[in-house]
Amino acid sequence: MDESTLADEHPHLAHSSIQVRELFDDTGWNISRLLQLVPHIIAEQIRNFPITAEVHDQIMWKDTSDGRFHTNSAWQLVRTGHTIQAVYGMIWSSIIPTTVSFFCWRLWQGLIPVDVVIQRRIGSHMASRCQCCSAIETIQHLFIDSCIANQVWRHFFDIFHVTLRPMEGFQYRFQSWRFSGQFVRQGHIRTIIPLLIL
Repeated sequence: MDESTLADEHPHLAHSSIQVRELFDDTGWNISRLLQLVPHIIAEQIRNFPITAEVHDQIMWKDTSDGRFHTNSAWQLVRTGHTIQAVYGMIWSSIIPTTVSFFCWRLWQGLIPVDVVIQRRIGSHMASRCQCCSAIETIQHLFIDSCIANQVWRHFFDIFHVTLRPMEGFQYRFQSWRFSGQFVRQGHIRTIIPLLIL
């Protein structure tokens, strides 16, 4: 089976009170009972999944490779989701003009039509070159890493005393502005400047 759960593929199972032990008898999996719940191909995959009565059920954490819960994996899950929400909060502020918000959202989603994005859409590989230098034209290069973009970012980083880390993506660049001073909230000049730089 793939990474999805049975409940993802068959939503009626998510609200079911059926327990695994009800699908298992003395000889192994109860295939006729399984077929009442899931399609034949899924029932076959389940039947091929080894299960023994001697082992107690165990909860598995899907965000680690070993299936065991680690606080670090939970922190990564929360931190990543929180960062995305914080950046979207910066982008969709009522202070920011709607056209700027849409542009930044498209940029964040990788929808700006630079060479690499166009090539991916049409499924063709062509020579890609930035108009200002010989680097490949990517969103990251055009808006963060190119000489001109770097000079603009550095100018504002110096004025506001924000630490510039080379080769960081949009997510980290926005976060470095958001956490660059005390009491920085949505609508603060430090959350608006990076959007206007773009």
